[in-house]
Amino acid sequence: MTAAVSGVDGDNIDAVSIVIRIRTRQNLDANKRVTQAAAVVNVITRGNVSQTEFIEWVQQYLMSGLKSSPIFRNGWRITVSGTSGEGMNDPKKYLGEAVLIEMKK
Repeated sequence: MTAAVSGVDGDNIDAVSIVIRIRTRQNLDANKRVTQAAAVVNVITRGNVSQTEFIEWVQQYLMSGLKSSPIFRNGWRITVSGTSGEGMNDPKKYLGEAVLIEMKK
């Protein structure tokens, strides 16, 4: 998992990007990277994204390969995408499907 955060300072962030790789699409609720990313998103939105909801967003992306419509939670705009959703070629696809979670204020 890779996370990048930007903002004026640690108390005033305005953008977060998280990239995870998923090898298997089954049992996402047991995938440690997915649950870690869900926890980060939940903390940033101050408890406004459940793990179940986050997993549904990731599953929708993995099934469709399309970038999600913006999801709004507590002043944040969240999108779920990846290399397929962004129209990019992934030379490391053998490591798993890349999933990008972008959050912006």
